Amino acid sequence: SIPIHLGNCTNLEELDLSHNSLSSTIPLEFIGALPNMVQIDLSSNSLSGNIDFEMFSQNLTSLMFLNLSNNLFSGHIPFVFSSTLIVLDLSNNFFDGSLTTQASIGAMMMNLLGTNQLIGEIPHNLFTTCGSSFQELDLSWNLLWGTIPSTLGNCRSLEVLSLSRNKLSGNVPHELGKLTTLRSLILGDNNLIDLPYELRKLVSLVYLDVKRNKLSGSIPTFLGNMGQG
Repeated sequence: SIPIHLGNCTNLEELDLSHNSLSSTIPLEFIGALPNMVQIDLSSNSLSGNIDFEMFSQNLTSLMFLNLSNNLFSGHIPFVFSSTLIVLDLSNNFFDGSLTTQASIGAMMMNLLGTNQLIGEIPHNLFTTCGSSFQELDLSWNLLWGTIPSTLGNCRSLEVLSLSRNKLSGNVPHELGKLTTLRSLILGDNNLIDLPYELRKLVSLVYLDVKRNKLSGSIPTFLGNMGQG
């Protein structure tokens, strides 16, 4: 388990315990005693249990990088994090529950929540205001349904968007054509029925995945203009 006495290192700013064989939970004493922490990487271990994200936000007010991926964590994600958080990686765990309308991405650059058990619709208000540094969003391999939010078009700095392996349906919103910095658009394994003409504006695109959906008709000719900025 993670030693509680690490909490005695009150000046600690960066902690990397990734790629080990750590188990048990994250001790609360450890979280509450490290106010100067900027970067925490506990990825690729066998850590489990629920995460007290509220305690993370209240005590680690300088935290910019949090990587808990490839573990056995479970429970709900509140999606209200410290305004300082830039990179959040919770992928490859067992987090569940829905994305609430109170969710916020703040000033994040990367939000990686793929391969969990998240359910429900993706709230449109989540992307009403996107920071200019927001570059990657991964919600793939979950149980999300409904339509793709048109408000994703507000995330003008987005470079990678991965929503594959869900149950999303309907049309791909034409607002995604505003994402001129987008390099990877990964929407495979859903129930999407149409690709809008506005996607021709994705002049930076180098990877497009729309396999195993419900697209029909002829291959759109505008696909030949994508990635030719």
